[in-house]
Amino acid sequence: MDKIMTQFETVKYLDLVPNLEDAQEFVGGYVETIRVPNGDTLLVNEDAGLMRTFSVNHEATAYIHDKTDWGMLLLGNVMLLPKSLNQKEW
Repeated sequence: MDKIMTQFETVKYLDLVPNLEDAQEFVGGYVETIRVPNGDTLLVNEDAGLMRTFSVNHEATAYIHDKTDWGMLLLGNVMLLPKSLNQKEW
């Protein structure tokens, strides 16, 4: 089975914060939020670890290793909602 290329996208403006449907389309399924201790939020596919079509997202994994000591691998597309957006939707 072919692996799907991954994206790590940072939302830079409040008016670009996705709604649920857009976030689901980006991550390729149901959305899970990961709250980073620095206040940022990551949107990931909640089933990515169970689906073998998702590749390791090296950029997002490097980000989470830099910000935490969790040691997790992030798979598939990941969207970063920085704390600086001060948004409440997620």
